[in-house]
Amino acid sequence: MGRATWFCVDIECSGPVPGLYDMVSLGAVVVSSSLDIGETFYVEIRPTAPRFDPEAMAVNGLDFEALKDSGVPLALAL
Repeated sequence: MGRATWFCVDIECSGPVPGLYDMVSLGAVVVSSSLDIGETFYVEIRPTAPRFDPEAMAVNGLDFEALKDSGVPLALAL
């Protein structure tokens, strides 16, 4: 059996409906077949939608207003 590599990806959003809410963070990590953790990636993204769901933001623990100032523009983040 050959060596495998997996990628674990986590996306946090400002609400439940794509197109109405924003992706506010993206994280990924490389995991080898021997379960070694490799390179990681994480970025917090500047929201552009005018609304957010307070319950969704409570789950991800990010500050929507702070992300407006400090988040990376989506095109640059991706």
